[in-house]
Amino acid sequence: MFQGKKLKKIDKSELPLFYRLILRIPLPSLDSLPDAFQGFFWVIVAPVSVVTAFFLSALLLTTLPSPFNVAAVALVPSIFVLVFVRLSLERFIRGWDALIDTSTTEKDVEKLMNEYLEMLKDQEHTQEKTSSS
Repeated sequence: MFQGKKLKKIDKSELPLFYRLILRIPLPSLDSLPDAFQGFFWVIVAPVSVVTAFFLSALLLTTLPSPFNVAAVALVPSIFVLVFVRLSLERFIRGWDALIDTSTTEKDVEKLMNEYLEMLKDQEHTQEKTSSS
């Protein structure tokens, strides 16, 4: 499955045409927003917008005349799907690049555990000194 190839970061210019077109949709990135709002977006805004798209489609289906209602009902969910696909693709690329980027992350678990244990010992010694005083 892996066949000896090294994993690398995703280069957006090497993606298939379909993905490059999706990434060109002019939307503000969620990276520009605070981290707290990103969670709010995926928990509150995304489900509410799906329900809104359903009711908007039902409204357009019943209020517009016959040839236009079919086009409008097809257009509304398509727009919502494109927005969420673009945001999900951007999020996947960011996550993949963060996972593959080994230059900034340290993966020596034994060294990290030793540093953590030393820090805990130092904290115990400082607590003993403050409690004995």
